[in-house]
Amino acid sequence: MEMKCKRQRTVFDLFAFWNCNHCQEIRQDEVIGIGRHVIGIYYLQESCPYIEVNHEELFAFSKKLKQLLQEAMVVQESIVLFLLDSFSLDQMEDILEAFLDLDFDIQIIIG
Repeated sequence: MEMKCKRQRTVFDLFAFWNCNHCQEIRQDEVIGIGRHVIGIYYLQESCPYIEVNHEELFAFSKKLKQLLQEAMVVQESIVLFLLDSFSLDQMEDILEAFLDLDFDIQIIIG
């Protein structure tokens, strides 16, 4: 059953079970392979984007961010790390292409 987040519940669907299993709004981590290089896109907030989250606490106490930064330290000579609030591939296409041309892998962490 698809989540109906943007619509208020009514009496008719009051007892219906809603879940996020097939929600199109939930962001999943992505790894894009381009030739020998990789662009990794990682989302710190894996829950519903409509739930308010304190971004300072998200960045300060995230176990996932800690793990990603530890992995980035191991390969720091060969990657470029971006920490962003939001991401659009269309807007950063030229920047990402320039780093790929310089033989860097790219890791993008989105809060």
